[in-house]
Amino acid sequence: MKHINKLLLLALALVFLTACTTQKKRKELSTMGKLWHNTTAHYNGFFNAQEIIDASTLELAQQHQDNYLKLLDLYPYTAVDNPQAVAGPLDEAVKKVTVVINIHPYSQWSDDCYLLAGQALYLKQDYESAEKAFRYLINEYPLEDKSKEKASSSKGKKGKSGKSARSGSSNTGDKAVGSGLEDRPLTAREKDKARKAYNREVAKRKKQREKDRRRGKSAPRPPKTEATPEEPGTPTPAAPAPEPTPATEPVRAGLVRLSDDPADAADVDPDSYFLKHRPVFQEGQLWLARTLIERDNYDGARRLLNQLDQSPATFRDVRRETAVALAHLAIQDKDYPLATTALDQAIELANDKDSKARYAFIQAQLFQNQGNSGAAYAAYEQVVKLRPAYVMEFAARLNMAQNAYLSGQGSATEALANLEKMLKEDKNNPYEDQIYFAMAGIELTQGNKPEGLALLQKSLGSSTSNRAQKTEAYYKLGNLFYQQEEYLSAKLYFDSTLTLMAAGDERFSKTERLRNNLVDIAKNLEIITLQDSLLMIANLSPEAQSELAKQLNEQRNQGGTDAAAGATPRDKFNPGGIAPVSLSGGPGQPGLGATSSIQSESSFFAYDERTLKRGEREFDRRWGNRPLEDNWRRSNRSDAGFVEEETVVATEVNLLTQEQIDKILNDVPKDEGQKEGARLQIKKAMYELGRLYRDRLENNEKCVEILEQLNARYPGNIHELDSWYYLYLAYTDLNNSLQAKVYRDKILQKYPTSTYGEILQNPNYAQEFLNTERQLNRSYDQVYQLFEQGQHQQVLTQAQQNLTQISGKHPLKPRYALLMAMSTGSIKGKDTYISELQKVIGSYPNTPEETRAKEILRLLGGAGASLPGRTQEVESAFKVDDAELHYVIIVFNSDDIDLNASKITVSDYNTKYHNLDKLRISNVYLGDANNVPVLVLRRFKDKAAAMEYYEGVQKNATDFINSGQTPFQIFPITQSNYREVLRNRSVIGYDDFFQANY
Repeated sequence: MKHINKLLLLALALVFLTACTTQKKRKELSTMGKLWHNTTAHYNGFFNAQEIIDASTLELAQQHQDNYLKLLDLYPYTAVDNPQAVAGPLDEAVKKVTVVINIHPYSQWSDDCYLLAGQALYLKQDYESAEKAFRYLINEYPLEDKSKEKASSSKGKKGKSGKSARSGSSNTGDKAVGSGLEDRPLTAREKDKARKAYNREVAKRKKQREKDRRRGKSAPRPPKTEATPEEPGTPTPAAPAPEPTPATEPVRAGLVRLSDDPADAADVDPDSYFLKHRPVFQEGQLWLARTLIERDNYDGARRLLNQLDQSPATFRDVRRETAVALAHLAIQDKDYPLATTALDQAIELANDKDSKARYAFIQAQLFQNQGNSGAAYAAYEQVVKLRPAYVMEFAARLNMAQNAYLSGQGSATEALANLEKMLKEDKNNPYEDQIYFAMAGIELTQGNKPEGLALLQKSLGSSTSNRAQKTEAYYKLGNLFYQQEEYLSAKLYFDSTLTLMAAGDERFSKTERLRNNLVDIAKNLEIITLQDSLLMIANLSPEAQSELAKQLNEQRNQGGTDAAAGATPRDKFNPGGIAPVSLSGGPGQPGLGATSSIQSESSFFAYDERTLKRGEREFDRRWGNRPLEDNWRRSNRSDAGFVEEETVVATEVNLLTQEQIDKILNDVPKDEGQKEGARLQIKKAMYELGRLYRDRLENNEKCVEILEQLNARYPGNIHELDSWYYLYLAYTDLNNSLQAKVYRDKILQKYPTSTYGEILQNPNYAQEFLNTERQLNRSYDQVYQLFEQGQHQQVLTQAQQNLTQISGKHPLKPRYALLMAMSTGSIKGKDTYISELQKVIGSYPNTPEETRAKEILRLLGGAGASLPGRTQEVESAFKVDDAELHYVIIVFNSDDIDLNASKITVSDYNTKYHNLDKLRISNVYLGDANNVPVLVLRRFKDKAAAMEYYEGVQKNATDFINSGQTPFQIFPITQSNYREVLRNRSVIGYDDFFQANY
């Protein structure tokens, strides 16, 4: 018996060894060999790679947080900021399937492995590589190969090998993707199967159309001009089969039908793969289409998805995902009516209620964005019936309340009552901010701005961890105050918006632009309000000031305000650093009762007239309406008994020392000189406001308002001429020719020889002035060319001559000064260079040249200290070439580092996030003393690849070098520019070049 067992084991081993023997051709594999290759390929590399991809998809989906105030994403796992978080595992999945393909090239899982490789690249958002993988899959593993293989085996004929059968396939894009089956006559059985499949599809679509009609929906149809399809296999078009015409089939608008003949796609029966391995050609087409969408190739994606959608042979699960992809395509292409139609099919085909609910919610949002409140209400109602997670159900119910009112199914009062009812439910406590936000929307729609603003502020007050909700509330408040021309409040709310809003938000750039336009306006508004308030306090009696200081001290001790001495005006406006603060509105909520947006935004005592008047009234109550005189509190005065004893005792208890009073009222002007300084600040700020209203906001009405106030309040001020000219321009733009003429005449009468007077009198003056400026700029450009050529002595000589032709505060003066400083440094050395740069800083404050000189001084303390005057020259040597081979360099700010440890950290990072990129790390030293260590990462095929690495480092900084312990700078750099850095042994100038071009 033992011998028999040994012989059986030996025979079995020989069979497996035979199966494992390398075969040259697929047909030479034995049945056992095929079984071994298929089993090993499936349950080894392929299975493990599939597990990795599933886990990575889940991790990405968990990284994404839905914002129900914006259109939800159909694919949450792709709408993430940091796909590099799963780059390491996905690279490992690609390696596993690559090994499977190499070891088991003839297994039936080879095409599945290519599909997994493409999916891994897609999840990494490396869409270019993913497209290549999917194109290779559908070109090298088309369905016709399988069909021919099956047909030839059934007839007993010798079929072609996989490689020869594919030798004629094209590798050039959609031609290979959309190619039909082999042009051959179909058998009677195949014809019958195709006809039945087509009839089933027509009946199914007719049933769907009837269902849509009952629901009151109708999909747009193209003109019915298509001919009846021919009978498959019919040699001439003269004898069409009695098939239903395509006109009876609901065709989606905007989708191109590749074929009206069901036989063109019917060689594969969706039901014929029970207990059989199924080819992934259709999945490859689907994923290629999704990849093309991400690459903005909408036409290519539409052709592929249309083929899958219209073919009766499309597998059920592929058809289900095709409907979702069609909706995604339509949304990306901003064809929202088509997207809602595609989502109908996606909802019907979805096989789990969570997916159905998500698709229905997105459909409802699309209806709502199109203004179709009735359809939106019905779709949200469908979401609630599907019983999704409560956060989605809550959002649906919230939107139902709003759309019921908007669609005429209820009044605004009823909608608000429903929302109030939701507020009272304990389970909605975490969502109070969203309810208040929805109520604010209804009030604002009704034109009730005060109520809407109050509810938005309540939303902010109720918000805790919902960053998206806070962003929306801040954004809406900023826009509302901007529309009401309350620019200081608008600026503060835009500040808070940008602090929370994601940089990828499509509204970010617009919000940033609005905020930037308001920065200087808000600054000048603050100056006017602060100085006006301080002047008012300065005019109070010392006793009133002392009483005010006491009240402020009490408030500060109670934690009610931040009036600490030494706080900057900006801090007093916004002590929290993120949200505007006011006495009446609470944290993050400007008070609504104040008449001025300026007053409503600050807790500083001098900005609140009510605080000042309350202090005056308290003083009068305690001390009476006393005439101004010295020593009014003497005990031997005749009216000393006027004050009640208990009041005196109370006052003595709360008295502040003079030192404390002076500290609290530190900013208040003490003498006439300080008061005049405050008035000068007000005059300048008012003029700047008028200029900014016109130049930045194109708000001529506000320009006129503030400049008229300036001249009425301070006649003959130093900004009179400039303000008159701006008033002339503003009234001209407002088509008020009478007022424009008033200010024109004023300029010509009082300032006829000024630049403005010359412009008004001489129509050609502006052109002559521009010609002069062009000549001065040409002269500067010639000197700069001499500088680039290294002719520094000529630079100094020519610059001195050109400066004699420039008078006043001309913008070319600081530019000449910096150029001369660099040339002097190049001639005389580092010490002189530093001295000249310091002169530039002292002579031209608040200029770009001052900033540049400071930066050069900073850099001179490190690498490149022996290269004075060459910074600009070095920077000009760098060239932009996005397509050139790139490196990434890591420049350390000190040579006192453990370079090997940093290398290991970077290597570990590359293994985790860029395992397939095959990056090499080396190090060099820059600086004359070789004291600037640099790590060099090679290679990246172009700028985009290098920037992807750079951005990944920013997002995954915890896995990279600790910049707190080891300060460093990281730059993508072209190969040519890297050689330039090595030649100069310095990165001076490249940091500015990088910021400007990357």
